[in-house]
Amino acid sequence: MMSAVPAKVRDVVTEVVSDIVPTSVQNKVMDVLSPTSSIKSQSSESDNPNEYRELLVSLSDNKNDHILWMQCLMTCARRGDGEFSFTLDKCGVPNLKSGDYFLNLSYDCLDANLLKSQNDCRFFWEGNYVDGKVYDQLEMNIQTMTVVSNKCGNVLRGMGATKGTRILIYMPCVAQLPIAILGAVRLGASITFINATIHHDVETLKNLFNMAEPELVITLDGFFLGENIKESKKLVDQVLYELSLKEDSEGVKEDYKRPRILMIQHVAANPEMPPPTFQLKKRPFYGLNIPFNEVTDCRWDDEMLNADERCEVEWMDSEDMIFQTFREGLTNETYVFESYTVGQIALLSKLLATKIDRNNGPIWLLADSDDLLYLSCIFAAPMSDTPLLMCEGSPIQPDASRFFDVLERYNVEQIIIAEEYTRLLMRNEEFQHLWQSDEEKNADPIIHAALSVIYSATKPSSDSEICEQFLHRLAPCADIHTINC
Repeated sequence: MMSAVPAKVRDVVTEVVSDIVPTSVQNKVMDVLSPTSSIKSQSSESDNPNEYRELLVSLSDNKNDHILWMQCLMTCARRGDGEFSFTLDKCGVPNLKSGDYFLNLSYDCLDANLLKSQNDCRFFWEGNYVDGKVYDQLEMNIQTMTVVSNKCGNVLRGMGATKGTRILIYMPCVAQLPIAILGAVRLGASITFINATIHHDVETLKNLFNMAEPELVITLDGFFLGENIKESKKLVDQVLYELSLKEDSEGVKEDYKRPRILMIQHVAANPEMPPPTFQLKKRPFYGLNIPFNEVTDCRWDDEMLNADERCEVEWMDSEDMIFQTFREGLTNETYVFESYTVGQIALLSKLLATKIDRNNGPIWLLADSDDLLYLSCIFAAPMSDTPLLMCEGSPIQPDASRFFDVLERYNVEQIIIAEEYTRLLMRNEEFQHLWQSDEEKNADPIIHAALSVIYSATKPSSDSEICEQFLHRLAPCADIHTINC
């Protein structure tokens, strides 16, 4: 018999469940919360990963809001017979019952919303380079996002990807990132994402690639990190080559199978075009030598050009694994991988979608692109019919004026900002005036950010309180919500 859900959880749910969920579900809720319950699924018995649990509670006003969580699950686009049914893990977090319901997050984000405002822009992207007059940017409406995501899904399927295929995405925040994620999810693939702006040394990547065991890798030729170019494809090739060698480096492992690579041409110039007399630190960049294996590698542009615009959806069981994230272990040389199911990511995304207000315009995502909050926001924005803004470059490059410029040009009133980005702004000398005294402020008027809502994604640290004070000074009229992750 499974362990019972704590009495406190049962009492909270008992008080309000009859007013929220259908009568047909009420008995199931009480059965699952009963001290003698034995209907929990075996796979949901163990604790959820800490990051997931903390993020759920934080997005629920620091409460174990089981009713809200069930309401979110009930809005999922799902396939299955019979009435709504679910299980609870021993912490009381609900999940759609395994075997009864099948989900696809790409369908929920795109197909389910395709008939709503097809021509309204739903995705904004801005590249690394800007000089005040020239911007590297892209816009897509929901119809275009659906077409290119379907094409990406078909490209991956043509490369051998099916349900459960392990796909590793190694890139910075480029425009193709959400497309690659939505395309892979459409096939039911299992995704590991590695942020190329943070992880770009061979030994670290060897550890991560070795643990992820990818069957297919999506990467790009290279990108600019500030004014420095990073040659991603060359780095991936080096990592895969070193992983293929025997321990004594004498020959290739007999059982090693090199994953196929889908490469995006992001920064390299067309080789047929003559180079300029002076090369700026922007794309297209001339003179980049990109290694390419005609047997195992495919070019994104070539494959996408002829791919079908329709892609069959692979419906996944609620407890199928869909994402892997990682964090540093006890030493800097070790990493801990945590796996998340379709049901878990669906709940997080639906919950975050309830917090985003489309009336406040686009939501700017300033967070690490390999964490759970970032991944959830990619789904939550289209689910809430809210435009999503993503930027490849730093918000203070080439200087701090870019932060305010982005807010103004895209009419941004709401942002999700990770603590490391808050500290980045705090350390910049152009934001030091926010700490002026009242007398100094009167003498030197301060430019404030016209933000309505700030979601501050924090981890326990000694300067979390200072970061929150800074955000209050940066946008004194904004409602600031702390997200623990």
